[in-house]
Amino acid sequence: MKIGIYIGSKQDTTSQYIEKQLIAWGRHLKKFDVDVFGSASLPNSASEYYHHYEPIVQNYRTPYTKVLATYRECMEYVRARDPDVLVQLRNFTTHGAGVALAGRRADLPVLTRYTGDHFNAYKEAKRIIQPHVYSLHNFVGRIPIHFSDHIIALGPFGKSELQRRGKSESEITILPPSPGMEDRFSPPDDKQRYKRDLGLPTNRPVALYVGKFIKRKGMEFLQNVIDSVSPRLDVQFVLVGQGPYSDRFKERYDDDTVHVEGYVDYSQIDRYYKAADMYVHPSPLEGIPLVILEALSCGVPIVARDAGDIEFVTGTVYDSVEGIAQAIVSGGGSAEWHNERYFRPKYQSKTFHRLMTTLFDDSS
Repeated sequence: MKIGIYIGSKQDTTSQYIEKQLIAWGRHLKKFDVDVFGSASLPNSASEYYHHYEPIVQNYRTPYTKVLATYRECMEYVRARDPDVLVQLRNFTTHGAGVALAGRRADLPVLTRYTGDHFNAYKEAKRIIQPHVYSLHNFVGRIPIHFSDHIIALGPFGKSELQRRGKSESEITILPPSPGMEDRFSPPDDKQRYKRDLGLPTNRPVALYVGKFIKRKGMEFLQNVIDSVSPRLDVQFVLVGQGPYSDRFKERYDDDTVHVEGYVDYSQIDRYYKAADMYVHPSPLEGIPLVILEALSCGVPIVARDAGDIEFVTGTVYDSVEGIAQAIVSGGGSAEWHNERYFRPKYQSKTFHRLMTTLFDDSS
């Protein structure tokens, strides 16, 4: 059986999240003949697991023409490599639609992957573009639902969103992202040493955020949390990442309250988890964020906004600023990993094998 996994177009960047998924999937699917295809780059770390077919680059200017570009790259790959199954890795709305349409045209089974709260993304968009975002995800986004043979959801929330839009329970499998297998994401042997090495206080709790400093990641919500916590508890907030809210945090807070670290190379990010006493996640729209999996792998208690399938991983989720603020003040975060068996390599490998075999057998 030949499996073709679409990794994106030339304009799609390959993040650490995607790189980890490619490595995990490559290990899970070693017994199959697996291609990745698309004009996006394949990370060197994942190259041993795949043959990379690079089609003619299809340029696009809008999300709608991105669907067409994906479709064309898929059809070129199908003609060149004659796969038995097509798989979409990321970008459910655009990539998923293009892959699903190509699968229908080529009469091939298609597996798509719903990775976030796409259908509600319009709520966090600027008012002027809300109709466009709603149309994209709630109309174009139905294409992979109707034309995929099977869909991966990251957890129960994603599964319920797909069922609400017409996909039957038997056509959805819960398979969360792989947390990765890097040894550096593990509990520290000496947290105080990591704090000292990073120039962080050793006599105060450190609350960490890692991610983009943009509105849709909940930066205004985080600001309100900090304002609520600071008068009640002497916490050092450490924010790692980049974005337009970076200057706002620097102007609003002194460094002893909020330290904006800025960009940190991914090879060094585990040091910040190991120095943290809690991880705070304010985003209102999520699937299962890689940062939460990495924090848990390092034994860091989580305090998160109730979004997407985060509750599938950790029980300490809250739906208000005050809920998160009170959890921080009272030390109410938890490092307990819920539903851990779904994240284990053995379970994920077994599930992948079953999905691929079933799709192939049903189409034969």
